[in-house]
Amino acid sequence: MKERIKKLADNRIVIGIALFVIAVATSFAASNNPLAVGRIGRDSSVFHYVARVMRQGGMPYLDTFDHKGPLIYLIDAAGLAISKDIGVWIMEVLFLCAAYFFAYKLARLLGCGRIYAVAAVAVCALALRYYFEGGNQVEEYAFALVMISLYVFAKFFLKDSAHWYDLLLCGASFGAVCMLRINMVALWAVMCIGVLISCIRKNQAKKLVPYLAWFLAGAALVILPIVIWLCANGAWSAFIEDYFLFNFKYTSDAERASFRMILQAAEYFIKAMPFILGTIFLLHYAVEKNRMFEWLCVSSLVLTLASMCMSGQSYGHYGMILCPLIFIAFAYALAEISMKTKGKELEIKISDKERKVRVIVVKTVILIALLFLASRNRPKVVTEYETGLEEIAKIITDNTTEADKITVCGNRDCVYLCANRMAASKYSYQDPIASVDSAIKEEFIEDVKKLDAGIIVISTSSSWHKELDGIIAQYYSLAGSVNGTEIYRRK
Repeated sequence: MKERIKKLADNRIVIGIALFVIAVATSFAASNNPLAVGRIGRDSSVFHYVARVMRQGGMPYLDTFDHKGPLIYLIDAAGLAISKDIGVWIMEVLFLCAAYFFAYKLARLLGCGRIYAVAAVAVCALALRYYFEGGNQVEEYAFALVMISLYVFAKFFLKDSAHWYDLLLCGASFGAVCMLRINMVALWAVMCIGVLISCIRKNQAKKLVPYLAWFLAGAALVILPIVIWLCANGAWSAFIEDYFLFNFKYTSDAERASFRMILQAAEYFIKAMPFILGTIFLLHYAVEKNRMFEWLCVSSLVLTLASMCMSGQSYGHYGMILCPLIFIAFAYALAEISMKTKGKELEIKISDKERKVRVIVVKTVILIALLFLASRNRPKVVTEYETGLEEIAKIITDNTTEADKITVCGNRDCVYLCANRMAASKYSYQDPIASVDSAIKEEFIEDVKKLDAGIIVISTSSSWHKELDGIIAQYYSLAGSVNGTEIYRRK
């Protein structure tokens, strides 16, 4: 039996299938998986909507507002080109497959045997699922890109290996994350400083020039085509305004990003089980090995946490960006259990008795963590189905044609998707962006006054009633009401 298991573990096809199965299993935590088509989370519905605008010839930022990087819309547009229902989910599976492939290679590099490397990926998947919150988030795609670069940096620091294609891949991953959300680049900031210090220490400063050249070339391969696309379609200025200037307002808002809110956000993530165990293991192995790479990982974890919390918000899905560094910690722990560490630089010099005790402790801790992660119920993702989305969509479709545009007040882009209608305003959603920038509020109200919307959808508890009641009373009549949502038809 042991020989049969060993043969299976040595079979690359079996390993590949195992990683694929883990990726697919993880992806079913997405709200829009094949068993729940249409149940799209709030942020995901915005990305879907922007992708729909793009597929109809429009441009993000210019024809519809959102403040994430352009790559998320391109990913969703590619997914919709594959399949209207499950295309985006397929894109998620592909990114997860890439992430787990490099996670497996990283675990092997850190000393895990093949079976334990797969086990490390499975633990990583459970940690990722802990933070998932509906899927199709920028952090989910960034997770894969960070994992790829973490493997490249580990090769450099632990194996002194830096091939041109590794640097190109690392730069491309960096460029892609910049085009998702720029405050998720903490890993590269820390590790690149580490590379600089390492080269200077080893009197290899001359290598920094080709390293930087290949890294920047990789970043350019991703960033330049996107910049050209934005410029060629007249969306460059709008991109700067929405992605940079608006996000600066968002993260520097006196109330939203106050010191108190930042501390609350940090507390939320610090007390999470994956973060606690990951930090403990990572610090333990950093102290024990006392090498630059492990301390750089600790620094990256701290800086990543700080950059996550700078907006003062504690959305659970932000935590996905922590998972590659949490994975490093568990991979080291599982490498110790497997006792198949190769190379003097990775050996743990302790007695057999101490090793046995440590292995028992590590196994116990990991088992408890697995039981916790596997049994934990994910936070419920608001998909609007519970608030009568399908009934709302039916009233809209009964009272409009596909050519008619509608206005949905608040933050419910899923209504446009379910009803297959486009927004009458550039601002398909208004909360919380209108409270961050008063100009957005004024522009949206002016859009409503144009009466381009055949339907206005508004919750009875919406703060927009105060601004729009006069317009609605004069030009619209009630077409229906569903669970506290009112649908008004233009007279």
